[in-house]
Amino acid sequence: MLVKIVCFVCLAGIALAQPVPLEVVPVAGEVVQEDRPCVQVSWPEGSLSGARSRLWVNGKEVTADCLRSGNFLSFRPHKAPPPGPMEVRFTSADSKGVEIEKQWTFQLSPPAWIKELKHNGQVDLFEDDELEVSFRAPAKGKASFQVGKLNAVEMSEKEPGLYTGSWKVLTSDNALGVPLVVRYRRADHQEEAVAAEAVKIFGGFYRVKVLSPPDGSEVEQSFVLTGRARPGSRVSVVPKVGFSGVQAPTTNSNAVGSTGGSIPAEVDELGDFKVEYGLPLLLPGMQVVMSIYAIDPDGNRSMPTVVRYRFK
Repeated sequence: MLVKIVCFVCLAGIALAQPVPLEVVPVAGEVVQEDRPCVQVSWPEGSLSGARSRLWVNGKEVTADCLRSGNFLSFRPHKAPPPGPMEVRFTSADSKGVEIEKQWTFQLSPPAWIKELKHNGQVDLFEDDELEVSFRAPAKGKASFQVGKLNAVEMSEKEPGLYTGSWKVLTSDNALGVPLVVRYRRADHQEEAVAAEAVKIFGGFYRVKVLSPPDGSEVEQSFVLTGRARPGSRVSVVPKVGFSGVQAPTTNSNAVGSTGGSIPAEVDELGDFKVEYGLPLLLPGMQVVMSIYAIDPDGNRSMPTVVRYRFK
């Protein structure tokens, strides 16, 4: 009978031993939408040794940077960590010197500062074309964009919160299906974003650039087309006139009313050219589609440039 009583007392003593309850913020698995999240561990007053309490975040001990008291540790990073999992480890000892440890993970997913990212590189860009990029983010930041291994391009703040930049395609630039990345920095916040559509740059090819009238414009019965190509090139403009989407070759050339299927033009030493074009007779609903080519002094033929105009 005595043996049974002793065993009962021993078992009762074991049952009275309880783990120290810990409260953690953020909790395991929580998604936190902050740049610099606050990590905190708290416990009942007197249950743990504050002097022996230590904290690690993503494998780095941050105890020295914590706010602390007799019943909590609190840490906020000086700089915004990258988005993703945040692994936290806490160790301490209770009033009897028994060591305890707790580990957990939460997700850091701050809202993006970079918004409305746009570029014109989803269409084919050739030599001398301009790659134009823009996005919105808080004002007074620093911004740049980069395509693959090409040089990064600094962007300027065109208006508060609107960042723009451009890059003139060189003969040596080639980037087919390469992602465009923008980077933004303000104070201790750094962020980058990848454009939804990749860039298509063909620097080894070139094409005629039409300056005016802009593609898709309404034009008079007679108008002057101006553009740029490699200096010394010969330009050929092949117009097709039609109604309601059906085109047929026209016989107009440089002078209004003259004949010829292709309109020639010479490119000056600055790379400029102009072509006079007009119709002897204008009917309602007429439109013209022009295919424009150039052959440079070395015999290299450009890619075609196609423009469409509606007559007034």
